[in-house]
Amino acid sequence: MKLVENKLLELIKQNGNIVSESDFIMLEQRLDIDDKDLKFAFKELIKQNKIMSVWVNPSTHLCVNKKDFEHYEIGYSVIYPKYDLDELWL
Repeated sequence: MKLVENKLLELIKQNGNIVSESDFIMLEQRLDIDDKDLKFAFKELIKQNKIMSVWVNPSTHLCVNKKDFEHYEIGYSVIYPKYDLDELWL
């Protein structure tokens, strides 16, 4: 399953670092897995702190901070490490 998780993470990055429910069927087809395996791969990537769940506006494909079930979809976004820029200059 590790291979599937790595491929899924790569597909998320290729999709602009974010995927929403609208993308799930495409991901299942590209990875040749079913929805149960896709959910498992998402959970594993969350446990590894590589992605996080977010709310996505499906028309703009951007993260939003509102939880409005009528207009937004659940999705996942890549997590990048946070750096303190002041420490990097030392």
